Amino acid sequence: GTNPFLGWQGWTEGADFFATCRTAPEAYGEYHTHVRTSFGFCDAADGGILNHFHPGTTRNFAPAVALSPMPVISHETGQFQTYPDFTEIAKYDDTPFVPYNLMEFRRRLSAAGLTDQAADFHRASGQWAAELYKADIEMGLRTPGLGGFQLLDIQDYPGQGSAYVGILDAFLDSKGMVTPDQWRLFCSPVVALAEFEKYCYRADETLQARILLANYSGAEVSESFTCCLERVPEGDEPFMMLVDPNLRQPEGEGLLELGTVRFKLAHLFRSTDGNRPLRLNLVVKDGRGERRNQWPIWVYPAEIPLDADGIVVSERLDGAVLAALSGGASVLLTPRDTALSVGGLFQTDYWNYGMFKSICEGMGKPVSPGTMGILTDPSHPLFRSFPTDEHTSWQWFPVLKASRPMILDGLEGYRPLVQVIDNVERNHRLGLVFECSVGRGRLLVCCTDLAACDAYPEGRQFHAALLRYMHSGDFRPAVSLTPAQLEQLFCPERR
Repeated sequence: GTNPFLGWQGWTEGADFFATCRTAPEAYGEYHTHVRTSFGFCDAADGGILNHFHPGTTRNFAPAVALSPMPVISHETGQFQTYPDFTEIAKYDDTPFVPYNLMEFRRRLSAAGLTDQAADFHRASGQWAAELYKADIEMGLRTPGLGGFQLLDIQDYPGQGSAYVGILDAFLDSKGMVTPDQWRLFCSPVVALAEFEKYCYRADETLQARILLANYSGAEVSESFTCCLERVPEGDEPFMMLVDPNLRQPEGEGLLELGTVRFKLAHLFRSTDGNRPLRLNLVVKDGRGERRNQWPIWVYPAEIPLDADGIVVSERLDGAVLAALSGGASVLLTPRDTALSVGGLFQTDYWNYGMFKSICEGMGKPVSPGTMGILTDPSHPLFRSFPTDEHTSWQWFPVLKASRPMILDGLEGYRPLVQVIDNVERNHRLGLVFECSVGRGRLLVCCTDLAACDAYPEGRQFHAALLRYMHSGDFRPAVSLTPAQLEQLFCPERR
């Protein structure tokens, strides 16, 4: 059978191969038996490898493969959820089916006052889900001896509570998450791979990457490969730096090593950069100069000062904070816990929230926070010191893992600076970073543990970006709240 007992009982005597999500029994909180990166919280602590470990590309499934005497096939790789596309409803007009699920989810979103963000939620969650699929598939491809992997499907599955986990929709149409050419870069008979410790670096560090080729095409690859770091163009000023143009030409089939590349990242900073982080691409190209795969890299200054002078910083909304706001102060509030919040989730939720919430509760296991990444406006002044896409990326890991996004359902029409996308069961308006004016004062709320973030260059840079924004003339919140409204927001029992 396929995935017998979810792998908990190990391999079966007499089988030719083992298609499974794990290869042996394990204690809850262990990951050495896993052969895919994502699970429901009922089946793996923290939802699995991608949501638990600091991002990088050195990890593989070799420990799990070693536990089986027969070939292992990773079962149902991925299952990363996206927010549904309600324009799909019209596609059912010429079918005998009625998409009551989509219609109900659209009604709930309307009741929450978030209909105008439906397309944004779909796009941002989908683009992040595609990145997660890439990471999961590549982890399998760089595992020596893995027999293969199987996706649940490449299209959405409208059953079992509605699982919008496909690269394509239920009609096999593109969801706009990823193009066929982009998908083939990491899901093909021949895939270039890179192993590196992390996606985010300080400028005084060296990026080292082991370059591999997964060749399961049935024939030798005769072309050579090069590897380079590309600086993502700013305006009309593209920049490229070759790291190592002389990788070994591959010989044979299977998982092949092409060589190791190293690059001192300080060489990429220019005097005009100041303290701005750099967004780079690590790119592998073939002998014809065609891009064969790529990975985002972020580089931050070696020293990241945190200038909180003149800013009132607090973890609690108390009388002192309200008095400071009344007096015209700028306040950074980092609430550790509020009555109206959800937990922090890095990856998009697994399968669907409703089904696995009930399973977790029945098993007495933690319930997933159930969110699907972030939505931001990259052009907002806050992100001048923390360049970002509109969706989650690898640099957000420490921020999101230490977060408790706040429920802002009472602020009708309000859009947080960093909004967390909720699932279709709840449709909360969730704020990770939001702002308002209170009296003569200005308030910026960041619902994450900034002290925990400071342990990582990307987290410290995010912290610094908040403070720099608050020192700038752009910090002029458009929404005003009274002290009473603010207290009600944080203390709903006073309503």
